Amino acid sequence: MSTPSFDRGAFKLTLFIAIVLVLLPGAMAVYVLSDPGINQAIVIVKAVSRVHNSYYQDIPVSQLVRSFRMGMFQQLDPYSTFIEETGFTQMKEEQDGAYGGIGVMVLRHDDGLLIMSVNENGPASLVGLLSGDIILTADSIQLSEISSNEATSLLRGKEGTSVRVDIYRPATADTFSVTIERKRIPYVHVPYAGITRDSLLYIRLLNFSPGSSRDVKSALDSLLLKNPEQVRGVILDLRGNPGGLFHEAYQTADLFLDEGDFIVGTSGRSKWNDEVHFAVTPDMTGGRPIALLVNKGSASASEIVAGALQQNDRAILVGDTTFGKGLVQGFVRFPGGNGIKLTISRYYFGDSLFLNEFDSTLHDVGHGLVPDEYVASVPSNRLIRQLEASLLLQEYATKHQDEILKIGNTEKDITKLIDNLLEFIDQHDIQFYSDRTILVSQLFADAEYEQASKQTMRLVDNLFEISHSADREQLEQFGEYIHYRLLRLASERKYGIPQTYADVVLQYQPEILRARKLLGQEKVY
Repeated sequence: MSTPSFDRGAFKLTLFIAIVLVLLPGAMAVYVLSDPGINQAIVIVKAVSRVHNSYYQDIPVSQLVRSFRMGMFQQLDPYSTFIEETGFTQMKEEQDGAYGGIGVMVLRHDDGLLIMSVNENGPASLVGLLSGDIILTADSIQLSEISSNEATSLLRGKEGTSVRVDIYRPATADTFSVTIERKRIPYVHVPYAGITRDSLLYIRLLNFSPGSSRDVKSALDSLLLKNPEQVRGVILDLRGNPGGLFHEAYQTADLFLDEGDFIVGTSGRSKWNDEVHFAVTPDMTGGRPIALLVNKGSASASEIVAGALQQNDRAILVGDTTFGKGLVQGFVRFPGGNGIKLTISRYYFGDSLFLNEFDSTLHDVGHGLVPDEYVASVPSNRLIRQLEASLLLQEYATKHQDEILKIGNTEKDITKLIDNLLEFIDQHDIQFYSDRTILVSQLFADAEYEQASKQTMRLVDNLFEISHSADREQLEQFGEYIHYRLLRLASERKYGIPQTYADVVLQYQPEILRARKLLGQEKVY
């Protein structure tokens, strides 16, 4: 591992300052050394010096300093971390509009990196990774043993290169490995905005990077203000949106609220970090009903928008409970290029509603926004996850593109599609196993290890065959989901993303269908 020169220089500078302080004459020395923080810093300097000079093995100063650094940030919340110079370079790449990686937003976790959200149609999405998954290793390197910035840098890289990751999925207590090819991940704010057949304005917002609020405003300008009679309601889709810049969040919320409505406030240790934000412009929608789509991948800035609109009775939340990140971070960059990202405040909504509270041990406890209408869209099923990770859906959609696009939406049509897909899977000699079948296979291994009787072994073997046969039937139960995925993949390849949203996404996704139905009612909230 390369050693940043900043660590060694910082240590020498600290050591020099400590010596000067010790030699300071009179009252000045007493005054300076009476500061507990400086005293503790001197203790650290002395400890590093003694270990470096006296330990039975030679340990580089930079490694000792790094260990102190990691230990300090492990006592803080997951969003506070030391940032190497490369980390600031990555941040600049993101602000410039794109980066090379696998398309996930992550944060530090005891076991590695927790996936907050997965970029729509990005590399990680194509292999079936989900929000809530934990990345344990990257190319056999245990991510829990390195800093969060070092861990995320392993996921990034040049377009076309690959990284193999081990994943733990808490929802199913399942661990698996998958190889992901890195791609150029562009920062597109609004991949689609359009008016549905039932006169609803749908806006898909992927992130809150610089310019996102401007793009939402542009969508409202061009589609609503120029065609007010054609729009009777709005669907704002923030599913999988991991957040971004704080000011982009409250500026986006401002577009949908009346002047003077409370948006968000921040409360920190320093009063300089306390802010209060109110809407400063009229509601661009003219009071039209709003359905706001969220899920577990909707975090931070997304939750500011969702919470502000929900608290002001301007929107009904549809989908799943949000991630639960009500903290605001600030950045400090030191001479030499390194720096820190530090949580400086919590944000809150009206009536002092915080997403992050502190329990009796003063540990931060976050909870998400609960939707008004719960809709579970992505099946958290082992068979579906294996099917997605195999990339067979992508291959099948490429080879049978026109056939998929022509198929109908009846039960008979979907059954035929699934039968053809299963045939295709059999040709590749790939087996998918349900949780039940995995348990039976473990039972078989245990029986074999225990040298069970031949009769017992036959019974367990028969049970495995029955269970595996049932797996194919279980896969057929997800026919509607598989049909939608194949239809979307085929449509994107032939017609592109905008038309796919109009013809497929808006017509098939459960959360969108529920939102359209709710906005069709006389009163939605």
